[in-house]
Amino acid sequence: MHRQKVDDITNGESVMVEKLTRFDAATYLNTYEEMVAYLVACFEEDAGDGILIRAALNDVAQAKGMMQATPNEDIEQSSTN
Repeated sequence: MHRQKVDDITNGESVMVEKLTRFDAATYLNTYEEMVAYLVACFEEDAGDGILIRAALNDVAQAKGMMQATPNEDIEQSSTN
């Protein structure tokens, strides 16, 4: 979360405004062990409707995609140099 000083339009005073950023769990899932621990925690905390489990599976799929993309980029860069 970031705080930013802005001028209030209504009376011209400066006020502090909090700017929220989107949290992306996939950026923190760097190993398969972290992915498993995350999934286990989400299965334990799910309310029974499966929403949290679906979100966790999407996060893990995105993290795995990020893990697979990184080595390929390194290979392509080293083969062109």
